[in-house]
Amino acid sequence: MCGLFHMPTPTRYESLSASAIALLQQTCSPQGVVASAAGGENYDRIWARDTAVVALACIRAGLADFYPILRHSLDKLGEAAAPTGQIPSNISIDGTRVSFGGPVGRTDASFWWIIAQLALDQVLDDDKAIRVIRFQQVDAILRHSEAWEFNYQHLMYVPLSSNWADEYITEGYVLFDQLLRYEAFRVAGLHFDRADWMLKSDAIGDAIRSHFNQFPDRLGGLYTETQRNWWMLHGQSHTAIASFTPGKIVQRWDAWSFAWLLKLNLVGTSFAAYWLKQIDEWVHNEGKLVPAFYPAIEESDADYGLLASNYAFRFKNHPGHFHNGGCWPVIQGFLIDALHHYGAHATADGLRNLFAERLHQHQSASLFPEYFQGESQQPGGKQQLSFSAAGWLLAAATI
Repeated sequence: MCGLFHMPTPTRYESLSASAIALLQQTCSPQGVVASAAGGENYDRIWARDTAVVALACIRAGLADFYPILRHSLDKLGEAAAPTGQIPSNISIDGTRVSFGGPVGRTDASFWWIIAQLALDQVLDDDKAIRVIRFQQVDAILRHSEAWEFNYQHLMYVPLSSNWADEYITEGYVLFDQLLRYEAFRVAGLHFDRADWMLKSDAIGDAIRSHFNQFPDRLGGLYTETQRNWWMLHGQSHTAIASFTPGKIVQRWDAWSFAWLLKLNLVGTSFAAYWLKQIDEWVHNEGKLVPAFYPAIEESDADYGLLASNYAFRFKNHPGHFHNGGCWPVIQGFLIDALHHYGAHATADGLRNLFAERLHQHQSASLFPEYFQGESQQPGGKQQLSFSAAGWLLAAATI
């Protein structure tokens, strides 16, 4: 270990937490929670994903003052749902403009909504009328998600650009979306005492185990014969898959999915051990935060053409930037929390210390940025993001 960063002091932790709370106060109003205090490029809207992340962080940190406005934001998103129950990706602050996504809809928004809304219902008093309304909406979403399976084998098949990594290359059977859906069925089954939803969650979990990453000896039936033959010859217990289609496997490690795998106890032992060692290498030997996807797609790679053609406003996914190897504060927070849950306390503490160092280092010039560049570790993207602040609150809650 070469000690490339200093151990943050408790005062520094407290300062960052105070800054995170202050930022959330700026992004929260009686009308709802917006994505960024800086605004611009739709960041002044109420986003299902961002609101859900902030809600989960506030619950984890015990910031009860934010609960009512977070529930109000989620309720507004619920009121703008499609006839099928699908939750919008985002809505304008006054609720008059509703977006389900850009070129395609966002499949992750509905599951984020269920997870966060039911978590808030657990900590707030909900009367019978609210419970009935909530059940009806959750039931509609979960029923609608069955159609996204197409072949009714428990994994959804979703379009390019249909989750948080909307300018990346994952499509088809995307690991991240399956994990959110698994958790939505699980928490809904527990909240409403629905055994059938619990059974469906278990089935999704089994399909995740047999199709992604860590159990090549239990290779699932959704791979083509050619892909199965390749796995039998070349697959290893640490081979990471972010998504696959009948024609392609995207072999990239997905950090946010890894956090969910740890948190939901869906991870294989060998797979976890390999990537925990890699996280320690980044943090302790290289002094780097954890990239969203790894390895980054380089200009010489075959996938770069697809990556370079898929963007809104401007191209952001240069190697080491944005989704393509950028280090997102929101992911660091989820990962630190999951590492502690898994029992990898030393790895979690090391990452948290480095995370605090990076935030403090750039706090005056860039408050809670969208991401840090993979190599230089300089802040990039938008600033003053509510879900980046939420990432720190999740990390701080593990102290």
